[in-house]
Amino acid sequence: MPTSKLVSIKNPVMNAFDDMGIDISRDVPVFTRWAAEAERNGIASFYSLRRKRAVLTVQGCVAPIPCEASFVQGAILGDHGCDCGELFDRCFSGVIVTAMHADNSFLVVDVSENDNLSYSRIKWDVRQGMMVFSDNLNGKKVTIQYLGFDEDADGFPMVSEGHVMAIVAFIMYKYAARSRFSPNKMDHGDLAHFWKEWMRMCSEARGDDAMLSDSDRQEIVAMIHDPYIGYGMEVGMHSRGEL
Repeated sequence: MPTSKLVSIKNPVMNAFDDMGIDISRDVPVFTRWAAEAERNGIASFYSLRRKRAVLTVQGCVAPIPCEASFVQGAILGDHGCDCGELFDRCFSGVIVTAMHADNSFLVVDVSENDNLSYSRIKWDVRQGMMVFSDNLNGKKVTIQYLGFDEDADGFPMVSEGHVMAIVAFIMYKYAARSRFSPNKMDHGDLAHFWKEWMRMCSEARGDDAMLSDSDRQEIVAMIHDPYIGYGMEVGMHSRGEL
């Protein structure tokens, strides 16, 4: 797991303004949108996301999910507050969840007053920022757990520090592409250059995210060299014709 700390998405936005030497007063919103697009749809790093919970009110068969949500992990009927991590762990853990999802359906958990769990065959999916249920649950509360971007004190998304240079490169590419609709057009060579830089730095950011930490690497080495389950055991059994 990467060790880069999270920083505000304003960091790459301000860096882009500094590197490009342009006025920041007008383009902050659009640069921020481009930065979020690079992070969400380009680099798409799991490590910039944090597990969160929210209580939704269903309107008919749909309920709006928080705008920073990238992936909804599960849903529990009722208002269980936002500090119900243990409940989600109990509802969506281990073999039970694997068995329930065997038919590729999405299930809703209902928790009774005596704390018993029941699994409803209510299917749902996410469309255009809304949870869409197979049944009409109008007026009911649903508590969801999702992965979403952390936010700074001003409500801006937080991104991995290792993504800053890639996000700056994407902003420069988008700025060059937008110039094609203005009197001061950048040529296609400039556009191709900024695109290549963005692709290169995006790949580096993804690669850095995929790098193992020292503790992860040591754990894998220990597993491989375990005399009972590791590589040596497998080679020995092959040499004896036991595999």
